[in-house]
Amino acid sequence: MSSYIAGMCTVASAGGTTRRVSVELVNRVGLVLKLTSLSLFKYYTFWVIILPIVDSDHFVHRYFLPQEYAILIHAYVVVAVIYFLCICIAYVMLESKKKNHYREKGQKYPSTLVYCSILPSPLK
Repeated sequence: MSSYIAGMCTVASAGGTTRRVSVELVNRVGLVLKLTSLSLFKYYTFWVIILPIVDSDHFVHRYFLPQEYAILIHAYVVVAVIYFLCICIAYVMLESKKKNHYREKGQKYPSTLVYCSILPSPLK
């Protein structure tokens, strides 16, 4: 059972420009992301949990990297996530500093809000 929403998604950016994106497109992109992540999860699970049980001369070992990479990939992903979080925290801190600067001068801070609203499809 899938949840399908008909209509258009309106996306507005800080520059005042808006554009409409089909919700069907958003649903398809979500499906591709789900299938990709599920495939990677199955591949990794088979590689780390099932493959050590299989004999080392079995043909299936040709399709997988050596076991050492299982640890290295996770280490690189953890470092990348920590780096990304630090960048996000730094961005939020800088934006907060900008807001306080505008507030002290009594000026209005330009909004950088991006929102998405689901509009119903027109009745025919």
